[in-house]
Amino acid sequence: MASDCDDGVFCNGVEVCGAMGCEAGEPPCTGGTCVEASGICQSTCVDADFDGHRDVACGGDDCDDADPNRFPSNVEVCDVANHDEDCDPRTFGFRDQDMDNYPDVACCNGDVCGTDCNDLNPSVHPDEAESCDGRDNDCDELIDEEVLRTFYPDLDHDLAGDMNATPI
Repeated sequence: MASDCDDGVFCNGVEVCGAMGCEAGEPPCTGGTCVEASGICQSTCVDADFDGHRDVACGGDDCDDADPNRFPSNVEVCDVANHDEDCDPRTFGFRDQDMDNYPDVACCNGDVCGTDCNDLNPSVHPDEAESCDGRDNDCDELIDEEVLRTFYPDLDHDLAGDMNATPI
């Protein structure tokens, strides 16, 4: 009978009878501590930052177990420090002070950032048409690139610019 070989000790697993007698069982606790008195396995990993999530190295989902403000399902915050509050590098906090539906470029999370280069002006964002106003309206780091006009001084006062003069 298989139970004849079992020594009843939880932490060393259930022994079974084999052709040569009793064979050792498989210990139930791997990577943890076996508590014989209660018949349970306890993890040696703890939640170091007490945010309710254990480190990924211990089978948990906390991307930074030294920081209580970083764990999955946490609210992502717009910050210049590229702090990933929700452990998801694809998300970043959404701050849109000018209410144009484009997040501030200061909102970053790793390699992903917002796209509004001037979040205090609703007429400046990536889909805005460039206008001749001395600003980068479309956030492409170029100023008035599509609307520049060259003016030449009217040196002979005939109401037409002199093409041989230096442009102004």
